[in-house]
Parts: sequence; structure tokens; C-alpha cells
Amino acid sequence: MTLKEFAKHAKEGIVKGFFWSVGVSLGFAVITTLLVFVFSRAETLPIIGHAIASIVQATLESLGTGVPGN
Repeated sequence: MTLKEFAKHAKEGIVKGFFWSVGVSLGFAVITTLLVFVFSRAETLPIIGHAIASIVQATLESLGTGVPGN
């Protein structure tokens, strides 16, 4: 493999890796947003609603903001 071929393959790999990581990040964000939306609408289900409330409360407490209104 010549230096020119190596540079071409390296550049191609970097570009492919960059766009793959952007795609994974955007896909994760979209799926997470959809799941949060669906689960927030399902708070009438006792188990899921309680679990989500516990997660939100623990997150707020770890950030030091506490739950508003409490």
C-alpha cells in the first residue's frame, strides 16, 4: 500500500466514522425523546408512572435543584 492509498483509506475511514457517530447520536436522541414522550403519557399506569417519577426525583436531587413546589 502506498502512502497515497493509505491517506485515501485513512480519510475515508475518518469521514465514515464521523458520520456513523452523528447518526448514532441523532438516532439515540430521537428514540429517547419518543420513549420519554410515550412514558410521560402513560403515567396513569402505576408501575411505570412511579418509576418515572422516582427517576426524575433522583435526577433532580442529584443536581441539587430538588423538586419544584416541595
